[in-house]
Amino acid sequence: MNYSLSRFVLLIFCSIFLFSTGCPSGRQAPPDLPKLYRCVIHLTQENQPVPDAILSLRSVNFGNKQWTIGGSTDETGKAEIFTETYFKGVPAGEYKIIVSKTEVIIPPTPAVLPENE
Repeated sequence: MNYSLSRFVLLIFCSIFLFSTGCPSGRQAPPDLPKLYRCVIHLTQENQPVPDAILSLRSVNFGNKQWTIGGSTDETGKAEIFTETYFKGVPAGEYKIIVSKTEVIIPPTPAVLPENE
């Protein structure tokens, strides 16, 4: 059996093994994660949706325990909020919302380029 054919056969066996054993069905929530409530934020500026913005929520009342809470807006300015990146929703409480968005504005090319002196 040549080298490339043996690699192909090994790849097939590995693929069959991975498909038969499967992957973990999901992430386990941390044991101290409180109950989460669905949260959707609609972000607008001057009555227009703000797409591609990143929202981070910082708890005002969790004390020392800070969960990573946030989401990003879609083209309609809507953001579904997640806790610890994978768990949909937020714990009950008061939050400060930090919004960040970066836009690159490229100035138009001048019609007349300056001459070299």
